[in-house]
Amino acid sequence: MAGSSSPSPVEAGQASPARPRLAYRGPAWLFGLVLAISLAVLVISLAAALSAGGRLPLAAEDAESNLALIVSTATSVVSLIGLLSTNLMAWRREARDAREAELDLQRQRLELEKLRLELEKSRNS
Repeated sequence: MAGSSSPSPVEAGQASPARPRLAYRGPAWLFGLVLAISLAVLVISLAAALSAGGRLPLAAEDAESNLALIVSTATSVVSLIGLLSTNLMAWRREARDAREAELDLQRQRLELEKLRLELEKSRNS
């Protein structure tokens, strides 16, 4: 009588209605929070430097210190842009791979159900 029972939704190749949580969602929020905090600190420090009239406490008075500050800030901004773009592309790739894996799993389930039906037909004939 095992052959006459109806298959469960998982056996029939139907995906469960609840979507699994992606593994990188937690780190993505943490990364976004750290990014927002670092950008706020950068803006505050630049505003403080500009409000001081270009004269920083305990800084040398020559032009090299201003050049070093500009180069350092530009390097930080470019590094931040590179980090953002790399992480966003990696997250998109991971999401795409997860979708492909889900589709492959559904395809395999459908093939398995098809083979079961063919086996039942061959048994009945």
